Amino acid sequence: LFNNNTKELSQDFIHFVFDLTEGNVQKIEELMFYIKKHNYLDDDKKEYLNAPRDIYSLILFHFKEMNENQMKIAKILSCLSPNVSLDFLQKALPDIDMLAELKNMSENKLVKFDLKVNKILVSLAKKNYAQILSEMITKEELCDIHKKIAKAYQVCYAHCLSNYYQRLAYHYEQANMTDEAIYY
Repeated sequence: LFNNNTKELSQDFIHFVFDLTEGNVQKIEELMFYIKKHNYLDDDKKEYLNAPRDIYSLILFHFKEMNENQMKIAKILSCLSPNVSLDFLQKALPDIDMLAELKNMSENKLVKFDLKVNKILVSLAKKNYAQILSEMITKEELCDIHKKIAKAYQVCYAHCLSNYYQRLAYHYEQANMTDEAIYY
């Protein structure tokens, strides 16, 4: 977080961080990310006191930093199981340069990657990100997201689609596509 030019942190700053976060590691990470992004590291000015006091606002700051494509990716991830294959994401959002956007999101600690059985799996970096994102998605957006997810299942798993009927029915139901939901 800090470079070599940063002087030793004051006890006031350290107490501020621990009082605000109660020592919770995720809260500390979110607060420090916010402080660094706003360049509130000058301890003498005490600008860090301008940081939001709640974790929800700190996390929202992350989302406000995202571009439109990154927000689309995050919203899709919030509606899927914790780990999604990179290939699946690309099928759900084919017009996005997925690797470039995910790399940027990873650098900002929004997503994380796993490599399993020659597949790159992507997930939101923190579990509560999905909950917060779900509160930001309009009903219309949610229908569109579930439709894209269902279509991605059809493309990715065409060779064994019957294994995914339950998921397809769920996503089509969430997309308000009743005929398709009933079919699956």
